[in-house]
Amino acid sequence: MKKIFTCIVLSFFLVACSDSEELDTKPTPINSPIPIAYTEKTKTIQGDFSEKKALEFLYGNYDETQKESNWQLTKEDLEKVDEYSSLKDEKDLAVTALLLSPFQQEGIDKYLLITAAFAPERACHACAPMIGSFIFKKNDNTWDLEIEEKCLLELGSYGVPPDAKLIKIGKDNYATLFETSDTGQGRNYQGITVFAKIDKAFSKILEIETGEDNSGDCGDNLAPCWSYSSKYEFVPGKNESFFDFKITTTGTSGVEGEKTTAPVNENKLYQFDGKEYKVSK
Repeated sequence: MKKIFTCIVLSFFLVACSDSEELDTKPTPINSPIPIAYTEKTKTIQGDFSEKKALEFLYGNYDETQKESNWQLTKEDLEKVDEYSSLKDEKDLAVTALLLSPFQQEGIDKYLLITAAFAPERACHACAPMIGSFIFKKNDNTWDLEIEEKCLLELGSYGVPPDAKLIKIGKDNYATLFETSDTGQGRNYQGITVFAKIDKAFSKILEIETGEDNSGDCGDNLAPCWSYSSKYEFVPGKNESFFDFKITTTGTSGVEGEKTTAPVNENKLYQFDGKEYKVSK
């Protein structure tokens, strides 16, 4: 009788140990700051898409009051930062949504999210935010992360990012266009930088100056004032996926050591060569 009782007790003990081991190997993240729907394992956002859900999914947190997330950079993140960057020694950055734009590609609903990450101190001229770029695609009632690049490039000055917008660059093909600007030695510069999806990654396909003036150093007893600007557009060409890029520049420019000005009137056509846009000859 004692042997039977001992066996029964031992059986309960073994079952309890087995349950304990199973619980230890599969902990329930009750107090986890990241909702289960946003974990790195799932790579999925449940339900309707929103800025809050996207940033919380990518960075594990979101401050609704500040409309930003805190990004604690890993060793792998810092390896993507240029060694001369003002962000190289930073460990925590504040991340905001610069652009959140829906689009449809190959009949699938998608969202483009562009982020800007700032350091606490961002007063210097060369302090450019880190731009991130992400594409989410709809899959039934979820949004799957298709492409992720938290460290796309540093762009802007004094901690201020450039304006960004989603543009159509071909049949069923889209890209992000950044409108850049800068000031130095009395001159103002304008330009554009375009990134598109190439071979499952984001790639810079076009970077060009679109305008310039010397309004900060002209007039009175100084050099004569001049300025030029451009109008541009992507137009259908031989390549259906990557339209031609047409740009027209007009105005005036300084010549002869800035002693006089000359008219500017240029028309250029750029075509995609498989990697980037180059002037058509």
